[in-house]
Amino acid sequence: MIVNGRHLIQGGQPVEQFESALRQIAAQYGIRSIPTLYMFKGGEVVDQMVGAVPKGKLSDWMKGAIA
Repeated sequence: MIVNGRHLIQGGQPVEQFESALRQIAAQYGIRSIPTLYMFKGGEVVDQMVGAVPKGKLSDWMKGAIA
């Protein structure tokens, strides 16, 4: 959405602020590659997966987390 010449994302936040927040999160978790997925339990990172993976591997990874 564009309002007054500025691109906005859901919630009306300017894209620039959103991108800045994403850079801060990436730095906080040491993300250097996309896609990077983190599994959280109790607010703590318990596992991560980096790079493109087949659907079956991703599904198994997620199912293992809730088992």
